[in-house]
Amino acid sequence: MDEVKLIDSSELKETLNMEAALGYIHTLQDVERVIDARPAAELKSWPDWQHGKPPEHESIFYKFKGTDKWRPGMFEMTSGEVLVTIEVPGGRRYVVTDCTIDGKWRGDLHTSGRKVLAWAKLPEPYGGN
Repeated sequence: MDEVKLIDSSELKETLNMEAALGYIHTLQDVERVIDARPAAELKSWPDWQHGKPPEHESIFYKFKGTDKWRPGMFEMTSGEVLVTIEVPGGRRYVVTDCTIDGKWRGDLHTSGRKVLAWAKLPEPYGGN
């Protein structure tokens, strides 16, 4: 059995397209050669997936709870945006951003049938030019 490794699909597609443009891809064996040559992705650059829900903090509306300024749609607690892996009916999985609002996933308030499998902190913004 071949070694199992995680590879960066974007880099793989780029390499396959380049090799195809240069005329190096003709058979399935050529594709397998390119895949086998790809280095394993560095796991430290992958999200640190967690189960359950992220910690929540007081929302900007929290101070209005119990006053005449409290309005429908306001909420006491939120987690802020995180990455989530969701599974939709039929078993397909996607990575999207979401947050919790008073202990519930915001996306669950608008979508039925999806299931949050895991969450991770958003990566830091790109700092290059």
